Amino acid sequence: MLPLARSSSPISRLTTATVAYSRMALSSKLRQPKNVARLPVSRTVSRLHSSALFVRTMSWSTSQRPPSANASPETMETVGSWGPHEFDTDMAIDPTNAVAPIKNFVEAGASSLQDLGLGSYFTPVGWIQIAMDSMHSMGLPWWAAIVATTVCFRAVTVPLLLQTHRSTPQCMAVMMRVRDSATRLRQAQIGADHEQIAKALQDFNGIMAREYPRAMLKQTLPSVAQAPIFISLFLALRSMAIAPVESLKTGGFLWFPDLTIADPYYLLPLMTCATLAAIIEIGAETPVRVDQFNAMKVLRFLPVIFFPLIMKYPAAVLCFWATNNFVSLGLAYTLKIPAIRKKYNLPPLSEMRIGNDNASEKRN
Repeated sequence: MLPLARSSSPISRLTTATVAYSRMALSSKLRQPKNVARLPVSRTVSRLHSSALFVRTMSWSTSQRPPSANASPETMETVGSWGPHEFDTDMAIDPTNAVAPIKNFVEAGASSLQDLGLGSYFTPVGWIQIAMDSMHSMGLPWWAAIVATTVCFRAVTVPLLLQTHRSTPQCMAVMMRVRDSATRLRQAQIGADHEQIAKALQDFNGIMAREYPRAMLKQTLPSVAQAPIFISLFLALRSMAIAPVESLKTGGFLWFPDLTIADPYYLLPLMTCATLAAIIEIGAETPVRVDQFNAMKVLRFLPVIFFPLIMKYPAAVLCFWATNNFVSLGLAYTLKIPAIRKKYNLPPLSEMRIGNDNASEKRN
């Protein structure tokens, strides 16, 4: 037994909390340094008593007050019954409980593209999906990520479009030669002049075999380059909307907040068809072959045919499609500015219309 008789205070004055706390401290096998003198038990108990009151006071809520020094023994016993272990329970951090909210948050989040069967690393469709998802992860809303991706891919085809405009006069010259050769061949056949027929046929076949394919390739190169990009973007967005990627349901803009369903007001399909009609009309003013003028009359009905077909497409797909059409219109009107054409070494617009004017004169 410890010589408690040395204490300056009688044992009866020690509260239940002090005795409980002193027992816990003495039973925890704490060791003092050897070079520090041992304190009397009375001072040790007094310090433990002060520490217990200090800890109890610091852990008290703002709506409660610690017991006063003159509190009754019943009150002190009630306080002492709480004990210092209650402070340890309040302040301790359970690693399991700390990690659980984070784990639940991750599990409740949207699935990754790979979990949905999207974002393949081996297909252009997957690359586009990963690119758009990366833009969205940087803070862009989905509609802005779709617009930005479309503009970036269309920017890649601008050099091809400029090269097409530079080669247009040469292509028009080839087309005019093809038309003149075909006219001579028909006249020879009408006159039944076999020598002229053979000569006109040889000339026509030579142009069609050597010059015409190169001219057509230069004219159609931008369209050929845009086709796989357009198809890949279309399939990428369509599969993401069908899966669906959950964040697409709240990634829309203004009147189409949900990108996984059709536009409820049908404004996106209307804009898509209207811009398509404008592109067709502008295309009618560019150099085309004579036999394409009748085809242009048929193409003007395409927007009317397309509207009922695309009106139920997901808003994500039509957001891309309308953006692509607006970019095409913007490029077409920008390249009509004389200063722009001069800066990029493009031929004047008058040379681009020679073929159409001559064709109109022939029809008249």
